Amino acid sequence: MQTLLDVMRGVIDRGTGASIRTRFGIRADVAGKTGTTQDNADGWFILMHPQLVAGAWVGFNDSRVTLRSDYWGQGAHSALPMVGDFFQRSLRSRMIDANVRFVEHKEVGLFEALGWTIRGWYQRWFGPAPKPEAPPTPKRAARPAPEPEPAAAAEPDTGVAASAVLPALTGERNPAVDQGVLDAGPASASPPAVAPASVPPAIATPSSTQDVPGYGPAKAASPEAGPGPARPQE
Repeated sequence: MQTLLDVMRGVIDRGTGASIRTRFGIRADVAGKTGTTQDNADGWFILMHPQLVAGAWVGFNDSRVTLRSDYWGQGAHSALPMVGDFFQRSLRSRMIDANVRFVEHKEVGLFEALGWTIRGWYQRWFGPAPKPEAPPTPKRAARPAPEPEPAAAAEPDTGVAASAVLPALTGERNPAVDQGVLDAGPASASPPAVAPASVPPAIATPSSTQDVPGYGPAKAASPEAGPGPARPQE
């Protein structure tokens, strides 16, 4: 990398791209390369800076059309002026810094390179063996959160109602109502009606012994005398 950079610097300082220094007055640390195709069909030039790289190409889409001149066909004469003018304006407007330089890579000497090689051999043969990497643990898919169960409907509290209604049905007084713990309800409210108990049908008794076998017609009893025993008719 460092060798390639030095070669491209030489193109700008002593080669075909020297007009970047002489014509456009660019003194920054730049490197570039010119190029020309056969029969002067294309000319191009590339210039690079630590903060900017730009290039230009001059030619035609049809390769049969050429510039017909060895002077204008060269990239140093056709494409370089466009790139030089662009860099000159960029430096004047301070879009790029003229004092920035490419990073210089330190060249490694023979003995230093040999020392690094010996250290690598020693580490390979006598160094600790690398620990094997544990296989990655497969991740388990997260279980979806259980849906909340619907809340059960609250059952009505019938204890208070029953404690207030049962005494009304049985006719007993509720001490909780007397003590003011339970609300006895409005004063005009009457206890619920209780269905009367079923009474067995009365057995019809004959008012007279006329229809009874062995007895004659009934005699009219006097109102003064009480009912006497009925005698059988002779």
